[in-house]
Amino acid sequence: MKNFTPKVLILAFATFISVNMYGQVVVDLTGVGNANILVDTLPDVPAGAVVLLKPGMTYLAGGYAFDKAVTLQSAEPNNLNLPKIDCTTNFNFGASATADSIIFKNLEFFGEYDSRYILNSNVAATIGELRFDGCTIHKLRGMIRMKDAGPGTLNKFTILNCAVDSIRDYGILTVDMNTWLCNEILIKNSTLSHMRAFITNKNNTNTVVIDGCTANQLPASGQRLFRWREAGQDNVLQGITIKNSIWGPGWDETNTGSTGYDGFDGLAATTWTFENIYATSDLIFGAGKDTIRGFLNAAYTAAAAALWKDPANENFNFMDAAFPGIGSAGDPRWSVSTATGGREWNISHAAFNALGDVAATKTVAGLTIYAAADKMVTVDANGKTLDDMTFTHRIKLAGTGAFDAANQPINRVLAIDIMGPSNITVMGMSSSSSADRVLNLAAGNKEAIIGEFPALGASISKGTYYWAGGPGKVYLYSPNSGVNLYYIKAEPVSSGINPLDLEKTYVNVYPNPADDKVYIEIDRPVWVGVYSVAGSLLKSKRIESKSDFIDVSDLQQGIYLIRSLNESLFVKKLIVR
Repeated sequence: MKNFTPKVLILAFATFISVNMYGQVVVDLTGVGNANILVDTLPDVPAGAVVLLKPGMTYLAGGYAFDKAVTLQSAEPNNLNLPKIDCTTNFNFGASATADSIIFKNLEFFGEYDSRYILNSNVAATIGELRFDGCTIHKLRGMIRMKDAGPGTLNKFTILNCAVDSIRDYGILTVDMNTWLCNEILIKNSTLSHMRAFITNKNNTNTVVIDGCTANQLPASGQRLFRWREAGQDNVLQGITIKNSIWGPGWDETNTGSTGYDGFDGLAATTWTFENIYATSDLIFGAGKDTIRGFLNAAYTAAAAALWKDPANENFNFMDAAFPGIGSAGDPRWSVSTATGGREWNISHAAFNALGDVAATKTVAGLTIYAAADKMVTVDANGKTLDDMTFTHRIKLAGTGAFDAANQPINRVLAIDIMGPSNITVMGMSSSSSADRVLNLAAGNKEAIIGEFPALGASISKGTYYWAGGPGKVYLYSPNSGVNLYYIKAEPVSSGINPLDLEKTYVNVYPNPADDKVYIEIDRPVWVGVYSVAGSLLKSKRIESKSDFIDVSDLQQGIYLIRSLNESLFVKKLIVR
């Protein structure tokens, strides 16, 4: 039997309602640990509401039929542990529903590869926009399908900043009714891989734009990539535009030895526009099949396996650091890969060295640069040498990093994604030759400092800092005045901790067990972090004297780890009682 949320809770949801700065009603479900709370609450939220979901928690789609505008999003947009939507029973539209927009932000969707969708509509409806932004989508028969009944209109279908993989024969969009219209299709800054089909439509579309995307192993061998299949209404009236993108081979899903596919079906009167496109040398079209000439005219001289670190497992960091499209083509989340599977950002690389003044937040090769017109970040020429590395350019933060009330970055901050326990290396210096400064490294928010890099005024220097937690964002910023950076690297390390390997200096943690304050006696000033046994950083503080302590009174009883943050000096077990 389905475990519905008690109705008294639904009727009482006003206790966790607020109104945001845009006048939208915000319904916060993060405090409810019931997988049915989303599907049970949605019928009662007002049109235009924003529903906040808890990172890491799984919610059931539960067959809810959208009949009004709504936004579902993570309560913590910078948390890489996304709220999960189980599509075992997929969403639908309400019969004859009208909605300005249905938006999904920073969510993970999954289901069953052979049978499930995010939304499988069998009714007539009129929808302004259906948008996926910052989502991870995988293991489905299809993302969106319209079948059985019409007429219907989806004015705009949008995929932004998403990673989509393992989608079967209904692809990202299938319009299976010739009385349904999808007028505009936009796919931007996204990664698409392992799909048997891509887009199928039984009606004309106004525009299709694919911009800043990485696509690989789609469609499956022998299948069609762009399939407009209804005679007499089988064109994209204002054309298909593919730009700033990288396209790999088709998918040999059944191990036939062939990846050749059919480029399109229909589209006889459709124009094609290609700008800044690269295709790997192993992209081929089947014999006698429709060929997309724009791909063949923009060939990269090697195969997908030489360009990307591990494309078979959705790792599209660049193995070929000389590839000319880094920073200008493909999904901008992907960086240059190190030999050990880490990522690096060399500001002298062509992806960065021509950026000049950055006046708005942007992501380049996996490095997010937070900036504004009045708080610019600048890349300019400047020669330095360190550790046998020669640099020609630097990125200037040009002042103190700014954060909002929730300690999230606004400008003059850099951000990188960390996939797990890592050593983070920074090379840089103060922007003033006469004043030493500091660069903070913070995990997830401004205050969760995991390291302080001493940015010297006299010369470039290097610091390496350890992150023991799981996937997350690390921010780099100056707490006071400008710092210039030349190089950043994040190398994965084993999550296992051996205290005997780390004890390089005298340290005493007391009292232990503790219930209030913990003192750390050590022979030098050091940043210290308190971690859960799962590796999450819970607290951090700089210890400079025997009188400095860490307050653990708000931690639950249990076992924790205390370790040095800036250097691998020590790790100690702490018991909180």
